[in-house]
Amino acid sequence: MSDESNPAEDSSMIATRDAAGVPVVTSSPNHIFSHGLPLTAMVEAVLYVAGEPTTIAAIASALGVPTKQVEASVANLEQSLVQRGVRLQRMGNKLQLVSAPELAEIIQKFLGLEASNRLSAAAPSPRAAP
Repeated sequence: MSDESNPAEDSSMIATRDAAGVPVVTSSPNHIFSHGLPLTAMVEAVLYVAGEPTTIAAIASALGVPTKQVEASVANLEQSLVQRGVRLQRMGNKLQLVSAPELAEIIQKFLGLEASNRLSAAAPSPRAAP
């Protein structure tokens, strides 16, 4: 019996295949996948397009990686967003990207102006029907 462990059997590791089908195993949520981006970036992209709160399990399923790795990537993402205009919001077992609460006034002002502009541009002509 060998003292070496099989990394593919370790559930804390990510086991994927590269473009040539060769297994790639890593324990880091920042592992660079064959498309050149780390798992944290993949999680961020999924959350960005989700449109509604989603679970870690759903993200893990979509990305084909263990939930423990998604959880580690979510923690990395959450930390990286601290000084940015977006935050990771947790609602029970669901996650969602949201604007930073300290920017609420700016966001409200922008949305108010944009709504006003959209309404003005889309307003019907005041002409009376013949």
